[in-house]
Parts: sequence; C-alpha cells; structure tokens
Amino acid sequence: MALWTALLLLPTLSLVASRGCPSLNEVDIFRNLTVEWSPEVVPSFEFIGGRWYSEPGEPIPELSCKGTFKEALSMEGDEHPSGDGEPMGSLLIYPGCKVYMFEEPGYEGEYVEFTGPALMPHPKYLFGWACGERNDPMLCPRSYLWSCQQQFPSCQPEDGWDTVTTLDNSQSNNPTTFTFSQQIGVTWGHTETEGGSISTAIKNSIMVGMKMGFEWSYTFEVTMTSEYNWSQQDSMTWSDVKTYTVSQTVPAGEKVEILAAVGVCGNNKVETRMFKVVSSKTGAVLEYRSVE
Repeated sequence: MALWTALLLLPTLSLVASRGCPSLNEVDIFRNLTVEWSPEVVPSFEFIGGRWYSEPGEPIPELSCKGTFKEALSMEGDEHPSGDGEPMGSLLIYPGCKVYMFEEPGYEGEYVEFTGPALMPHPKYLFGWACGERNDPMLCPRSYLWSCQQQFPSCQPEDGWDTVTTLDNSQSNNPTTFTFSQQIGVTWGHTETEGGSISTAIKNSIMVGMKMGFEWSYTFEVTMTSEYNWSQQDSMTWSDVKTYTVSQTVPAGEKVEILAAVGVCGNNKVETRMFKVVSSKTGAVLEYRSVE
C-alpha cells in the first residue's frame, strides 16, 4: 500500500553541467514560489530537499556530481520515473531534509530513507538493480519522495510597538541615567523550528524569507505601523534573540515609557534595535534611538 496519495510535482531539471560536487553551504536550500507579488500577496517560499546528478559519480566528491542535476522541493517526488527508474549518479541531501527511495513505482515495496545533511558522491544501488551499465552502476529508485522538517512561515507580517519598561524620574530635579534590559533578535515559532531542532542553514533561510516578507509589506505600507525600516541590514536584529543592557537619560521631572519596534509573522517574533522614549505626562515622543 502506498505511503502517500497526495498529488506531487515533478522536480526541476537544471541544464547546467557540473565539475565536482558543491558543498552544502554553497547551494540554495529554498525557492521563491511567489509568481507575481502585490500588496495583497504574502510572499511564499519552500525548502528544497536536495539534488541529484544524471551521470555516474566517483568515491571522491571533487570528481563527482557530473552531468545535469535535478532538485525537488519538500513533498515533491516521482511515482513513476521513466524507464527502469530515476538515475542518481551523485546525491546531495540538504539540512533538515530526507529522501525515501522505493523498490517499486507508486511508493510500493521496500524503501530506504536517507537523511541530510549528506553528500553522497557515488551512492550504492539498491534492491538488486541499477541504472546504467553494471560496470558503472547508479542508484535507481523506481519511485522516490523528498521531505523537509521545517517550513517557512505562511503569514502576513505585521509590526508595532511593545512596551519594554517604565523609567520614573518624576521626583528628581536633575536628569538621571537609567539602565534597562531589552531583547533583540528573532524568537522562533514551533512550526519553523520543529521544537528547537534547526540548523544554521535553515535558520538563515527562514530569516531571509521573513525579512523579504517584512520588506514587501513595509514597501507598500500594508500593515506596518512602527516606522522601522525593515529593508536595512541589521545582523543584531536578524539573529537569535538576546538580552542587552541599555542606558537612557530621563529629563528631570519626567516619567517615560520605553517602547521597542517589533515585527510578528505567525508565531515568529522579531524584536528590533529601535526604541522610542514616550512621556507619560503628555504622550509625546521625546526621542527615537537604536541600541548600539
């Protein structure tokens, strides 16, 4: 009985020949699926599960990954490859992803699971047969399916202001410098991290997807209210969340509220370096600052 019955898309064929296998740090592990962007469209991205090459490989990666290659998104595969099966001379499996190789068409018979990250320059053939000549055999599954754990957030980015703290200098006749703690960075939702198991490559890719989503919404002023420029490059903001100690001088006789610019996309939260100082008396913004 087949393990999956969903309609699956065929992988993309690259016509670019290769000389030696690329490292897993060099390949693109996600694809932009947005055909035509508009203010009403949430940008869509999907993880690429891996790639495989059309010609036989060698035990040495620098001599492998020859011919053209194909790539498949998560949950893409082929139930009935043409001929006796799908030739895979060299195989790359990207972080957080895996591929199922089946003995028979239609996801039937025995199967073997390969899990990434992995570079297999000359994978062994399975189930007693191979593609190509027997003196130069290739892995040749009669059906296969790719899968990735993590997902890009499917959500409309929104931003706004979160209260960080209140600083009270109302009883003083002199300006006073206070310190407070502010969180800066990305807090991940469960879907994107699969409970915290997330590689650097996948994390960076999700950040790219989220950042592009925020930039898109910011450009068209769809839901953005914080005045934060989401198109700026800021490694502090686009890293895992950390807590920083910040100093702020409050005028004499003032009580102020500190509010930080934040962005939310689904269950993911981005806390930026930008904050504003608001007078509790008048509600006026006294100052905009960025944590250095």
